Amino acid sequence: MTIVFHLPGNCEFNAMSELRNLKSRIEELESELRERDEEVRAIKQQQQQQAEGGGGVHGAAGDDKAVAVSI
Repeated sequence: MTIVFHLPGNCEFNAMSELRNLKSRIEELESELRERDEEVRAIKQQQQQQAEGGGGVHGAAGDDKAVAVSI
C-alpha cells in the first residue's frame, strides 16, 4: 500500500517511504544509545572497582576521567 500526498507546488510526499526511513533512523539511534549505555556502565564499574580496590590516592593527578557523550 502506498500513500502519496499531492502537496502545493507539484510536490509528492510518499508517506510510507518516509515512515520506513524514520523507522530505520530510530533503530539506528536506539542501537547507538544501547552502545553508549554499555560504555557508561563499563566506566561506572571500572570507577567502582578502583574505589574499592584502592586504585591509588584519590584526587591524585590522572585519577579524574571525563566522559563526553554526544547524541
